[in-house]
Amino acid sequence: IQAVNGADSRYLNQVTANYTVEAPMEVCLLANPVLALTANQSGEVAPGTTVSYTATLTSQDSETCDAAVVDVIANVPDGWTADSNTVTLEPGGK
Repeated sequence: IQAVNGADSRYLNQVTANYTVEAPMEVCLLANPVLALTANQSGEVAPGTTVSYTATLTSQDSETCDAAVVDVIANVPDGWTADSNTVTLEPGGK
């Protein structure tokens, strides 16, 4: 870098500047998890038959995010039963 006095060119100076360009830090991108509900049996069932489902919760957060603690709260009609739970999801994990 060179600086020169515009009024008097006898006054000038030079200096060397060094800098390091680093790759940008990856940023955590948060996203809502995806919930998939799958019946554990196929076909029709008779009225009054207990039917079980498997719920799979998948993280959509980017790999640079920390694990997320998610409360899974069952909201079912009267007469139904379901369990609520808290799970820890690793980024991209189930």
